[in-house]
Amino acid sequence: MNARRKHASFSLRERHEGRSVQVTFCKTVTEVERLSERVAELKAGEILALDTEFLRTTSYYPVLCLIQVALKGEVFLLDPLELDIKVFIRALHDTEATVLTFAGGEDWECLSYEMALCGFSDRLIPKHPGDVQLLAAFAGHSWSRGLAAVTEDLLGISLAKEETRSDWSVRPLTPSQIEYAALDVLYLEALYARLKERVSPQLFAYYEEEVTLRALSVSEDEEPSEIYRKLQGAGKLNLQEQTLLQYLCQKREAYCQERDLSLSRFCPNRTLIVLCEKKPLSQSALLHCGVRPEALRKFGPKLISLIKEGLRLKPDEELPPPYDACSHQLGYSDMYAKLSEYLTAKAQALHIMPELILSRKLINYSLTLWQEGFEAGLNAGWKREVTGDLSAFFAMVRKDCPVKVNPAGTGRRSRGAESV
Repeated sequence: MNARRKHASFSLRERHEGRSVQVTFCKTVTEVERLSERVAELKAGEILALDTEFLRTTSYYPVLCLIQVALKGEVFLLDPLELDIKVFIRALHDTEATVLTFAGGEDWECLSYEMALCGFSDRLIPKHPGDVQLLAAFAGHSWSRGLAAVTEDLLGISLAKEETRSDWSVRPLTPSQIEYAALDVLYLEALYARLKERVSPQLFAYYEEEVTLRALSVSEDEEPSEIYRKLQGAGKLNLQEQTLLQYLCQKREAYCQERDLSLSRFCPNRTLIVLCEKKPLSQSALLHCGVRPEALRKFGPKLISLIKEGLRLKPDEELPPPYDACSHQLGYSDMYAKLSEYLTAKAQALHIMPELILSRKLINYSLTLWQEGFEAGLNAGWKREVTGDLSAFFAMVRKDCPVKVNPAGTGRRSRGAESV
């Protein structure tokens, strides 16, 4: 029997208000078109809750397996493995409604790729994005708490977690999977309303700015030549090694894109750093650098070839430093300790989670670009309004320190230290 016929619509008892909710599993293109029409008719201020289930363990590109939508008291499930959802994707892109997700970055990345498959040239980023996890952080809830924990905290409702690691590509979906998928969107609007009541208009404005920035970041194509800057540990490499890392990152990206292969399956980030430090040129040396046996069999010769090619490159004196390079500069530890204390106090005064403005990654990014003359991260937008001018903190870090600052000899050699 066709797998689609086994996915029947059903009613679900909503435990927040005690009402019955209709869950419709769209089985035909006509049903998808009807849902798309309803989405297109939504007005500004109305809410559409959204979630996706996808796979990306072995592939470069995400495989979209299910879309869940909660709309005006109903839940709809769409199966992109069985149906053409192009009309729904366009309606979602154009809607005036607030599109709510929970930690929705990967959802938008996945749907943007789906939009490209449908033949659209732009990315699927809604006009009015919303993120319940982010709003919860502005309301003082821990950033690390998932949907089930936040739902129990705010609504007193326990959500099942058994299907979290399900294989969503297998058909037919089980009744347990379908109910789990429906519950992922059923309470998002109620959570959003409850959280919105708990934040001031000022904090809500900060939240709206931040959620828009995060959604827009998904729509930006990352330059392959810039990928190396984000890798943890890249800042401890010397200039030749950073040049090699940039080359390997670019080649890895192209190789995996062409073959739809997961980056980590080919060579994880942490292993790339070790390869640049050790520069292995044999299979046994790759193994000692942490390359997994399976990857060694499949990709060992390719990795050795790329390392040889990269080592022939002349170190690029104009290469922008990795974002964590500042953590190896003189004065960084003192700056980070004092800035952490300062930012924690600022967050506590506003009753928001410190993680919104206090993370080593964000501080490193902000400091690096500040040294390059750019205002970004903590130095821009609502974050700057909250934190104030951080120049005095950043000036504690001396840029382009001599290599002696790093006893291991891996620090980036420069023309000498100078005050920022």
